[in-house]
Amino acid sequence: MSLNEKTNLSWHFYKNYFVNANGSLMNLKKENLKSDATEKMFKKKNEEISIKAYDISYFKNYPNSFQLFCTYPGLLLGAGYGHEVSAKGELKLGFFFDYTTGLPIIPGSSVKGVLRSVFPDFKTVFDSNNNQTFKLKMEAIDKERIAWLMALVENIDKEKFLETYYEPKEINKITDNDIATYCKLTLEIFEGIKDITKTKATEKYYSIYERDIFHDAVIVEAGKNNCLLGDDYITPHHPQGLLKNPVPIPFLKVLPNVRFNFNIAAKNSLIVSSLTANKKHKLFQKILLTIGIGAKTNVGYGQFSIKDITTVNNTQQREILTEISAWKGNIPNKPNTFIKDVQAEIIEKKNNHQTIVKFILNDKEYKEICQTCPSTYEVGKLIAIKMSFNKKKEPTQISFDDKIFN
Repeated sequence: MSLNEKTNLSWHFYKNYFVNANGSLMNLKKENLKSDATEKMFKKKNEEISIKAYDISYFKNYPNSFQLFCTYPGLLLGAGYGHEVSAKGELKLGFFFDYTTGLPIIPGSSVKGVLRSVFPDFKTVFDSNNNQTFKLKMEAIDKERIAWLMALVENIDKEKFLETYYEPKEINKITDNDIATYCKLTLEIFEGIKDITKTKATEKYYSIYERDIFHDAVIVEAGKNNCLLGDDYITPHHPQGLLKNPVPIPFLKVLPNVRFNFNIAAKNSLIVSSLTANKKHKLFQKILLTIGIGAKTNVGYGQFSIKDITTVNNTQQREILTEISAWKGNIPNKPNTFIKDVQAEIIEKKNNHQTIVKFILNDKEYKEICQTCPSTYEVGKLIAIKMSFNKKKEPTQISFDDKIFN
């Protein structure tokens, strides 16, 4: 069955994807899974998923929401779900789709979990008089989290709040009262608790109408050429950095510049009185812009922007990405991730369509696999590449940048 704009992608990816042209389930014998015919079948199916425009009219702009654009290289959701049958040419990693519409969504539970991860981790201790104290589980890290949150809340009214990096408060100036306030705020936002000392449910918890509710984030605008999805590759490398027969792993991703609507029904905080529902939205936006969401955020996936950077020229795009990366790297426990254009030379073409490039960065020569490089480009051609950097400031996720030098 071929795809059309009404096709349920969840059904297609997990069911129809493994059906032959004649309508029967593919032969799972090893010799068939590794055949060229199987690779050709999956190549066609992968192209269908990537180039199709899908009907996203199910999802409209909701109240109590904000919108963010995916940035390069895209968004990876549901990678832990099983999908592969060890066939040649198949997309190896799973993907998360809404069951009813079949469209990619970010579950509300995932949004809530990511936001919760930057709040302090603690346990509540009561004395014989039922007085509460909050004991941080990892004091140094949790104080860093509180220091950063305090800086965000204090600067939340500034004009360019979302685009600006703010230094965390000084750790040694955080008081027990600050710790108690942000632990209570954590309970209020994520557990709906208004007074943990109470035992009666109506006194201890907010009603469902008074709590912050985290709905699924949905797509409200497609990316380039009206497409939502595309394929990409992860190339595992030898621990010593040797190019010893690396095998790229193909997977499905949400494309850059797809716009998501994050629907969070926030309420005014009673713990931090200045934190209104609108300011909570700004706080949540800032957190998502900083740490991203989904799989492989440490190498650049799952990052967002408040701007569609395809509407500006290449120089401005690089300035935006560099600016965003600069303050991302200063967030507590956040690896320094950024993207940079570099001139590279194609030095080898392999039979499995892998392209090896050579480039110099910071006076050091690298030889790496370049993803998404056109197969028609021959050895010796000079191209522009994009890359991310890991915690050790080593280049990773090398990919073609739609530009050549000769």
